[in-house]
Amino acid sequence: MGKIFHNLGFLAAAEVIECSASDLISYEDDMEKFMKRNPGLNSRFAESIYFQNLTPMHCVEPIFGSAPSSPSTPTIIALFSELIQLPSWGNVREVQTVKENVLSKTLQRDNPELKVDEDVLLQVLDDMVEERVLRSLF
Repeated sequence: MGKIFHNLGFLAAAEVIECSASDLISYEDDMEKFMKRNPGLNSRFAESIYFQNLTPMHCVEPIFGSAPSSPSTPTIIALFSELIQLPSWGNVREVQTVKENVLSKTLQRDNPELKVDEDVLLQVLDDMVEERVLRSLF
């Protein structure tokens, strides 16, 4: 298949690597820059699909399985609110990263319980906010 498109002049090489545009570019302003580099792309991708950021509560629910109601809930919501405002926020992908980090830290404990420890979640979110804010400065 790649050879056909290469022979037609659509590809620089006959090798085809399967991916999607979302694998390459995840953010609206990056996508706009990408589309402007080749004027023909706009006619090939006539429709744009924009995804709204998740709300902080929608970020929390998959971690707990439901909306939490504890003293630390407002802090968790506030941390997700900070993350959502960053230009690099990746919605579900980021929530999955938080879940994976919480699970990893929970399993490293001497006596891990198979439930979300809010202290671990707060630490993971604090670390993520700090890291992502620093990244956004460069």
